Amino acid sequence: MKRIMPFLITLLIPFLFTACSLVSVNSLSTEKKFEIYHSVVNEIESYKKEGDIYLKNKYYHKAILAYEKVNFYEAKEVYSKEYINNLKNRASYNAKYFLKKAHENAKKNKIKSLYYINITMRNNPTLKKAIKLKETLLEDAKVKSFINKKEQKVQNLLNKNKMMVYHTRSLNNSVKKLIKYDDFNPIAMKAKSIIKNSYEKLVKNSISLYNKKNYSQAKKEFNL
Repeated sequence: MKRIMPFLITLLIPFLFTACSLVSVNSLSTEKKFEIYHSVVNEIESYKKEGDIYLKNKYYHKAILAYEKVNFYEAKEVYSKEYINNLKNRASYNAKYFLKKAHENAKKNKIKSLYYINITMRNNPTLKKAIKLKETLLEDAKVKSFINKKEQKVQNLLNKNKMMVYHTRSLNNSVKKLIKYDDFNPIAMKAKSIIKNSYEKLVKNSISLYNKKNYSQAKKEFNL
């Protein structure tokens, strides 16, 4: 309860300052207050997991943002300033290093240059030099052709619109090959959303099979 009360106070502050709100703090039931509390606790855990996944895949900028959100919601240093600063230093070093590699390959191997720019932007997506070089590279005929082929593979799988395990896996693999060169590709971003929805439906289907006591099929679906 000691941990819950500070959370409730923090969570209910918006109700005090939002002019549009028609609900006062005192009118909220205990159940509603705990519902809000648990919602934020779940969100905090989600940010922790999100940060760990981003860090594992070396998306330093997104990892830092996720960890900073955890600290903000918890109103304390779950992740120390030293730890966050070390990640920022790593991101800064990586951004400079891979931007240099991108410029070195900008003329002799534009596709490789785009690959390095993408890594640069995983560390710092706001670098003007990186943004400018990426725009230039994406206008190159060979690069356009290369990206278009990868986009087409993703689009072909999207057109099939099958919510099956193997199809979703194939779509996910194609998206990974595309975002290796362009994390912000609109087709890849659309596919990511569909992949997420597909996996959620597949999990629900697995649970349904389990509840129907179709254990062997449910186990097979879960393993896949």
